Amino acid sequence: MVAAAACFGAGTIVLEVGLTRLFSVLLFYHYVFLVLAVALLGLGLGGAIAAVVPDRERRATEYAAGVGVLAALAAIVAAVLSARVLPVGVPLAHGAVALVPFLFVGMAMPLLFAAKPAATARVYGADLVGAAIGAALAYALLYLGAIAAVLGAGTLFAAAALVVGGRRSGQAGRVVFFALVALLFTLSATVRTFDIDLDRLAAGKPLGQWLGRGQATVVRTTWDPFGRVDVVSSPGSPLERIVFVDGAAGSPLPRYPSDSGQESKRLLELGAFPYRLTSVERALVVGSGGGIGVLYALLGGASDVTTVEVSRGVIEAVRADGEYAGFLYDRPGVTVVADEGRSFLDRHDGRYDVIDLSLVVSLNSARGGYALTENYLFTNEAFASVFAHLADDGLAAVRLYDDPTLTRAFVTAAAAIRETAGGDAAAVRHLAVLFNPEEAEGGAFYPVLLMSKRPMTEGAAKELTARAESLGHTVMFAPFVREDGPFGQVARGEVTIEGLQDELAGGVFDPPTDARPFFFEMEEGLPRQLVNAWIAVAVVVGLMAIGGGLAARARGANVAMPRRRGSELVYFAVLGLAFMLVELALMARLTLFLGHPTVAVTVVLAALLLASGTG
Repeated sequence: MVAAAACFGAGTIVLEVGLTRLFSVLLFYHYVFLVLAVALLGLGLGGAIAAVVPDRERRATEYAAGVGVLAALAAIVAAVLSARVLPVGVPLAHGAVALVPFLFVGMAMPLLFAAKPAATARVYGADLVGAAIGAALAYALLYLGAIAAVLGAGTLFAAAALVVGGRRSGQAGRVVFFALVALLFTLSATVRTFDIDLDRLAAGKPLGQWLGRGQATVVRTTWDPFGRVDVVSSPGSPLERIVFVDGAAGSPLPRYPSDSGQESKRLLELGAFPYRLTSVERALVVGSGGGIGVLYALLGGASDVTTVEVSRGVIEAVRADGEYAGFLYDRPGVTVVADEGRSFLDRHDGRYDVIDLSLVVSLNSARGGYALTENYLFTNEAFASVFAHLADDGLAAVRLYDDPTLTRAFVTAAAAIRETAGGDAAAVRHLAVLFNPEEAEGGAFYPVLLMSKRPMTEGAAKELTARAESLGHTVMFAPFVREDGPFGQVARGEVTIEGLQDELAGGVFDPPTDARPFFFEMEEGLPRQLVNAWIAVAVVVGLMAIGGGLAARARGANVAMPRRRGSELVYFAVLGLAFMLVELALMARLTLFLGHPTVAVTVVLAALLLASGTG
């Protein structure tokens, strides 16, 4: 029973993580809450159903083996239906098929308890320890892909059925079933017998839009714990390919210039502009993606370029296309670090002539979907750290995605350096904003916020403006020269940074902090996604309460139920809530310390579950 409980616990976590990654590619990442909701609902309803199963005590082992087989089958079917069949426009359909395997797992644990009542503590402990092992196992399986991870969960459920079945009747069939599921997992992990149908991505997914243009093709696909990485090539864009993460967050993978003419064209682009303003030896590119920022740094004369990219899959994709990209990540003087950008800044003391944070997130069309994403690169503390890492004549460039993100980044940068600068108006003297009018006319308004280590003099601001205009760029704000609008009011001392909020419309633009790192959340009141999540949780809790009540009533006809006191229910409810709050807080803080969000989730889940199981 102990081994079976461990297999069920490990399989549950692996299934949850695998479905999370699958839904992140097919739909959008914020449908993760759907997986969590159906997991809790399935486990709760499964427990309620197990409570009313007839002859449960006598046939508990037989039933437990059966639900293990059913859980494995349901996991496989859920993966196939979501990846290849179900319409992406109906997320609830995906949630419904994902519910079924969790329901069977929810039935399994009460049945194992009923089979060995005296060993309940050990069985429950094994379930939690198995879940801790599953957290680490899920991290490894994600390198094989989301579908392989789900099939890995199915293999664990089949193993649980095999273990709990022992020598009882039907064991030969369970052995064959386990072998078939394990074979299917092996094939999926090695030759990818079936994969996600990219023609069925959710509307608005940039990868789907690119592939829908006709001749665009996927050149390469890899997985890592951060997400699925696709490299797409199109005859209409011969000078660059696009690297997508989870079908979104596309970044250019540039073809390395073959002659001086191509180099000159690249240096005319807005991303290369910071290298026209200062002498550059050392450059730091944060969130380099396909490597366009590294190319700008090399063409701009930097001899020492450090590039930080959180996804190892993206780094491998750029290196795999080395001949096309001129071996950008392996050129002399280029150091590639697989790390989260803010974590790197906090753990290294180097100073740089240029720090490039361009297009760290590039899914502009879905900015609202990032409202509940912790973004530690765009907080007050992060901008202060960037400023501290600049050399005496250094310059930081942050490329934004629209007017609201530009406004909030401007306010955050000014607030981060005002103490060092000597006030609000003095802080704004370190900032400038420009954009490319041709991009804006084409619907791609990606302004650049510049932050200089030294305050700009009137002469320096005029020189910046002249150089920008000579290259075809437009300066929106520069101290002394272009002080129109609300930014200029701060520069002239007419309003403070806090007072600027009253001058702006269209959102909340106060500086995010590490305690509230939600850069993209600019709505008044509670975020819509949070309200939807609370509604989903309320529905789940309500259904579980109804299921529990029905189960108790059904059992009441035959078994005397112990009297439950309200204080006991409150005790366990608050205990569970506290556990989740501690878990979320640790995940958020350890992301900065460990340098990778998936590593932080794995470490926290494994540690808490292992400690709980040991207890």
